[in-house]
Amino acid sequence: CALYPRDAAFLELVAEEVLEQVSRLATHAAIVVWGGNNENEAALNWYDASRKQRDRYVADYVKLYVDTVVPAIRAADADGRPVVDTSPSNGLVSEAPYVKRWGVLSTKSSAAAGSWGDVHYYNYADDCEDAATYPLARFVSEHGFQAFPGVDTYAAVSAPSDWSRDAPFADFRMRHPDGNAQALAMMARHFRVPPASCDDDDAPPLCEQRA
Repeated sequence: CALYPRDAAFLELVAEEVLEQVSRLATHAAIVVWGGNNENEAALNWYDASRKQRDRYVADYVKLYVDTVVPAIRAADADGRPVVDTSPSNGLVSEAPYVKRWGVLSTKSSAAAGSWGDVHYYNYADDCEDAATYPLARFVSEHGFQAFPGVDTYAAVSAPSDWSRDAPFADFRMRHPDGNAQALAMMARHFRVPPASCDDDDAPPLCEQRA
């Protein structure tokens, strides 16, 4: 989620990278749609620079993603899978010519959510088994809940004194604000929370699967 330049040298590098990566990944049957970026259109509303000079940054965005990334993806994928320049988005007005539907991005509560584009939805407070908390969206392309790392992964970068969810190291490794407390609260709704050790790494994935 960031802002990027549109100088010729950078765009050339981007096109080369997209062609290489899409060609490498195009044989994967699990890929049903290509995304040009993750949340970078949404990020236009997050930073002072892009809010104050919106026309400039929209032009940068279009030059990079619509005029460079999207054509490069199409050139590299012989199967012609759908391409979106960003996710989430409000979708397209037209595929050919490629015309974006600009505006406030769809959210769980917006009327547009069920009509076009896609929605990212994360809810760390409500019960993950309550279907009523999920958006009635056309396509929820991101959703889920954080899980603690597996024991083997954790052990490779830590000392035994760190192997407790109450240890300072656990807070240091957690990049999401209040993430450990949120994960424990969600687990406690459905499971008996074990002692403060990293043996509870399977609980959040189970909770997500049941949802």
